[in-house]
Amino acid sequence: MLISTLSIGQENMSAAFEKSPYNADKLYNDGNYLRALAVYDSLWDKRPNDIYLQYKTGICHIHQATGRDKAYDILKNLVGETGYDDVMFYLARAKHLNYQFEDAIDLYNDYLTTYRPTGLRRIETLHFLSNCRNGVELMKRRLALSPEILTPPSNNTNSQYSPVISPDGEKLYFTNRGPESKGEMMDEKSKKNEVGFYYEDIFVASKEGEGDDFTFKNGESLSDNINDADRHEAPLSISYDNQMLFL
Repeated sequence: MLISTLSIGQENMSAAFEKSPYNADKLYNDGNYLRALAVYDSLWDKRPNDIYLQYKTGICHIHQATGRDKAYDILKNLVGETGYDDVMFYLARAKHLNYQFEDAIDLYNDYLTTYRPTGLRRIETLHFLSNCRNGVELMKRRLALSPEILTPPSNNTNSQYSPVISPDGEKLYFTNRGPESKGEMMDEKSKKNEVGFYYEDIFVASKEGEGDDFTFKNGESLSDNINDADRHEAPLSISYDNQMLFL
C-alpha cells in the first residue's frame, strides 16, 4: 500500500494554486506526491511538451497504487534526455512496486552500469536490488495471501495506509489522511497551511461478500471520541479476542 502520501482533488484547489508549478514543486519536495500530481495534471494543457512536467508527473504516478504502469509509460520516453539520468532508476521503481521484480532487477543493473550513481542514490539502488531479489524468492513460494486483501477501499482524495484486519476478518482498520480527517490542514510546524498535511485518523471498513469473492466497503471514521481534531491517530494491531484496538 502506498506508500505514504496525500492527494487532494483539483476541484478543491483555488485556481491560482491549481495552476502553479511552484506549488506543485513544493508539494513534491514535501513528499505530497499525489497532491502534487493533481497540480501537475492541471498544467498539461498549457505545457503539453514540457519534459520537466512529464518527468515530475511520471514520478508522482509511481507513488499511486494504481499508477505504476502509467508512470512507466510516461517515463520511458525520457531515457537518454540530458539532465534526466535518474529516469531509469524511476522506471525500475515502477516495476519494483508493481511486483515485477525481475524486470526491476534488469533496470536497476542497467542504471548502475550506465550512469554509475554515487552516494546515497547508489546505496538506495543496491538496497532496492536486494529487495527485488528477495521478492523473486518470495514469489516462488506462492504465498496464499494476496496483496489486494490488505488494500483499503479505493479513494482518490485521501492517503490511506497501515491496514489492520480484525481477527475474524470482518473489519479493516486503516489510517486515513485527507479532507475527511478531523482538524485543518497543517504544515510541518502544525500551522494551518494550504500546502501541507492533514491529520491522521483511524477509519474502519466492513467486509462485503463471502469466501474469496469479497471486498471492503468504503471506510468511515472510527469514532469522534478517538479521532481528535489536533492530534494524529493510527491503528497498530488488534487483540486476538477482537476486543482491543492498539493505537
